[in-house]
Amino acid sequence: MTGRTAKIDAYNFSILDIADGRTVVGRQQSTTNTIDYNFPGQGLYAIKLDFVTSDGRPGSCESQNLPVGQADFTIDYDIFYRSVSDASWTKVDDTTPVLFDGDTLTIQELPTIVQVRITDVQPVSSTANTALFFNGAAILASNDNIFELRVNKRDKNIIKIVVDDAVRSARAEQDIAVVVDQAPVV
Repeated sequence: MTGRTAKIDAYNFSILDIADGRTVVGRQQSTTNTIDYNFPGQGLYAIKLDFVTSDGRPGSCESQNLPVGQADFTIDYDIFYRSVSDASWTKVDDTTPVLFDGDTLTIQELPTIVQVRITDVQPVSSTANTALFFNGAAILASNDNIFELRVNKRDKNIIKIVVDDAVRSARAEQDIAVVVDQAPVV
C-alpha cells in the first residue's frame, strides 16, 4: 500500500477516569478529530480514540493523563510575622499567637508585618511568574520569592499568591484571608 494515504471518517472517543481504574465515564462519536466534552468533575482523565481507516484497518491512540478542575501548579510557602518594633521574624505555627489554618491567617495586633516565603512551585517551569497581591495591590518580592506586607486595618484583608505561565496557559491561585482578632483594651 505504498503511496496511498488512508482516510479516517469516524472517530469514537472514550473518556477514561484514571483514578477510578480507567472506567469509561463518557463516549462521543465525531466525524472530525476533535472533541468538545464537559468532564463530570475534578479528577484525572484520559481520552482514548478508536477509529477505522477508509481501507478497513482499525486503530487507536490515547492522550496523556489530563488533570481537570485542579490547579496547574502546587504552591508551597511559609508565613512569618513580626510587630513593627521587632527586628526578627517568627515562623507561624501551632505555638505562636499568630495562627494559620491553611485558609485564614489570624493576627493579634495592629500593625503586624507579614512575610510570605514561597518555598516551592511544582511543576517547575522556567516561564512561570510568581506574584503576590495584598488587597488587590501587587507586592514586590524583596528577595527570591520573599514578599513582605503590612496589615494596618481590621478590614477584610486578602493575600493572593498567583503563579502564572502564559506560555503553557497554566495558572494557580491561593487566597489567604487575614483576620484581626485583637483583644479589646480594658
